Amino acid sequence: MRDIIEASRSGLQAAEKQQSVTGQNIANVNTPGYSRQRTDLSPNAGNINGMTVGQGVSVDDVTRIRHELIDEQIHTQNSQLGGFEEKASALEQVESVFASGVGGDLDESIAEFFNSFRQLASNPESSSLREDVARKASTMTGKFQNIDSRLNEITESIVSKGQDLLNKVNELLEDLAKLNDSIRQAEAKGGEDTEALDRQVSKMEELSKLIDVDTRRAENGTLEVNIGGINLLENDNAKNLTAEADPDGNIFRARLEGSKVVDVKGGQLGAVSELVQEDVRAYQDELDNIAEFMVNRVNEEHAQGYNLNDETGIDFFNPDDTSASSISINSDISEDVRTIAASSEENEPGNNDVAINISGITDETTSSGRSLHESAVGLASRAGSELNEARGGIEAAESAKNMLSNQQESISGVNLDEELTDLITQQNAYQASARVLNNAQQMFDTLLTTV
Repeated sequence: MRDIIEASRSGLQAAEKQQSVTGQNIANVNTPGYSRQRTDLSPNAGNINGMTVGQGVSVDDVTRIRHELIDEQIHTQNSQLGGFEEKASALEQVESVFASGVGGDLDESIAEFFNSFRQLASNPESSSLREDVARKASTMTGKFQNIDSRLNEITESIVSKGQDLLNKVNELLEDLAKLNDSIRQAEAKGGEDTEALDRQVSKMEELSKLIDVDTRRAENGTLEVNIGGINLLENDNAKNLTAEADPDGNIFRARLEGSKVVDVKGGQLGAVSELVQEDVRAYQDELDNIAEFMVNRVNEEHAQGYNLNDETGIDFFNPDDTSASSISINSDISEDVRTIAASSEENEPGNNDVAINISGITDETTSSGRSLHESAVGLASRAGSELNEARGGIEAAESAKNMLSNQQESISGVNLDEELTDLITQQNAYQASARVLNNAQQMFDTLLTTV
């Protein structure tokens, strides 16, 4: 009789626990990141005189339902998504530098400069045409300098954001370390800190968007996090990363607490590193190549010619300033347009051979294998092409992430219909156990009165 009573009481307790867990699930149906919980039960059995006798039910554990492998796959897609988004944001700025959409872009300025020499060839002695050459040259050199300055500003902005992102990584690692401590303590007591585990998923989703991470679940339930092959989180110990940044030198790296360089890949930080050290730098290098070619070739032709003062050997551009940031007109030219050389012969002011030769430089092949004009146009088209590629990457990564998130939701998400069905089953079990307990108690009381 006592076995019946104890079995019924354990049934009541199990049903109460189940209803509590089901209520928790229903209450969190709209809570982002919440993982459905399940009550694990097992039968109690005893042995009396060689016979197995049921002694009710035990609540073994409350289990959190979640597929960690899917979480890892989500982290991978999230890292790619963060990287593509960061690149797209920067490339939008780069594209606007080379293709403003309002006219006066570099390729147009170059074309107008060489066209001004073509116009000068029609009337080499014209003061107004010479002034137009100087004016177009000034506009073009200013465009080179402006583009270089804006690219430097973009790099500085990216570096500044990278430092903020790295601080966020350190903050998230510290948060994960605290959650690890809570998870470890619960595990040591034979339980599971489901709230901490759910918060851990949320923090890892944030971290994976910032940088590519590898994770491993330790035996004590804690999460280990590796970045660039270096363990940055173990138990409740999180290591800090510091930024090594130099916008002028196109450097952005991460170091482990001021010492070992960490290979930063993936996510927003990986994109920052690539943008600073490779992508934006490549645009600046190509811009410098165009400027250098421009200065050297125009000076080469111009120095062979004669101006209206019958002088020769004069450079059109300052020969020492061959970069995009420094390209400038020779002060002799800007101060006196008569010093512009158009003639190939002394005492022949109407000769236009040099003016024609300079105007043809725009079609010459540069080190990139394209003409000067094509190289300038190519900078804008390359920025647009790389931007479209980044946007395509965003779309693909978002699609893959959404698919994985839906799979995870089907496993860990709360289904109200299912929970309400379970609730009815648990209520019936509770009522049945209560009735058995009541009947057993009456039988026991009757037995006592007959003794």
